Amino acid sequence: MCGACPPSGAHLSLAARTGAWPTVALALAALALLWSWWRDAQPVAVVDGPATQLQCISYAPSGGRYRPQSPVTLEEIRRDLAVLAERTGCVRTYTVSEGFDQVPAVARELGLKVILGAWIGRDADHNEREIVLEQIEWLRAEGFTVWYDEAIAAGSRWSEDLARAVDGCAAFLYFLSPRSVSSRYCLDEVHFALECGRPIVPVDIAQVTLTPGLKLSIGGTHRLFMYRMGPEEFRRKLARGLREAMQGQGTAHPIEARAAAPRRLPFEPPAMVSRRPVMFGIFTALLVFVAMMMAAR
Repeated sequence: MCGACPPSGAHLSLAARTGAWPTVALALAALALLWSWWRDAQPVAVVDGPATQLQCISYAPSGGRYRPQSPVTLEEIRRDLAVLAERTGCVRTYTVSEGFDQVPAVARELGLKVILGAWIGRDADHNEREIVLEQIEWLRAEGFTVWYDEAIAAGSRWSEDLARAVDGCAAFLYFLSPRSVSSRYCLDEVHFALECGRPIVPVDIAQVTLTPGLKLSIGGTHRLFMYRMGPEEFRRKLARGLREAMQGQGTAHPIEARAAAPRRLPFEPPAMVSRRPVMFGIFTALLVFVAMMMAAR
């Protein structure tokens, strides 16, 4: 029986050779992956494209120094768009923060169309700012002159500049969000705009619950619910609403548009106002009845 069994040393050597194959295969796969990464990192000679115009180009600053979410200067934008204007009539951006809100103005000077985009992330405040600035830049491209509080110069008196801007505007565009409806400063601006007789155009960029103060101020004003509409429908209605407000259509304050309440005498209970005509009629009827009785005698 023992003579038929393979030597114990030969059995161990075969097991060792068999178990090494997975390790060798893993090493070869790692080498292949490293070689693939190295190959992709090698510079490639790029052949110049056709001289024809491109329909649109996604824009990010050039020069090798730009990093995502880092500020871009006006000089960089002017330099880059001047180059792109030779090859296309349209550029697309993916944010309006970090200086990219300057792109539309420079593009207009060069005759370029701009497709604006917003960078949406985890920061709710950043997302709100992106959405609002995107609409502001679109309105400017449509010919509206838009002023917002970030245009106040550093070191100036914030309240004075803001008051002059609100008092001098043709319409007050109010973007409603959970943060803005709870802001005392936003409510003060709305009240001041109403005191100046400026029409309010409310835009809900998210679902909100109006505070009692806002219900009193804009509760009866037509609101645009941006989050319920597609981009084209919303912008069409926004532009139309602003033009109508600036032309004086539908600009009456909801409280001022209500019928005036009947005037009461001092210390007169409110219920007496509605009963006054009835009581006057009853008193008149009694006088007529007494006069008829006296005449019958």
